[in-house]
Amino acid sequence: MALDLAGRYRDDGYVIARGLFGDAEVDGMRTLGWFPDPERFVPGRFSPGWESRIERHAYVPFGAGTRTCIGRGLAEASARAVVSVVIEPFRFELVPGRDERPQPLAPLRPRNGLRFLVRRTR
Repeated sequence: MALDLAGRYRDDGYVIARGLFGDAEVDGMRTLGWFPDPERFVPGRFSPGWESRIERHAYVPFGAGTRTCIGRGLAEASARAVVSVVIEPFRFELVPGRDERPQPLAPLRPRNGLRFLVRRTR
């Protein structure tokens, strides 16, 4: 995405000359410097702790600050609706015999995570 930067100030106090254009990275997921083999489908890329392996703000799917995507709420609601339809034919039961005590944090969460048995209902 090209931006007209004429007349804007840089961090060092200089004014950017007319006719100069900047390039904004709008698809950081495909940036080789942040993600090895960015074009390949690798679900494990987002396994627990993945945020610590990349630079801060390298992955901001809906933007941030005043430029946050106005469709974020719709996208998240749509994702919840799709997941609810996909999991509808399944029943989830806690694995018997596991310690399910809560961890005293806010918000309250299971101390050792939850393990489920998944059964198809239809």
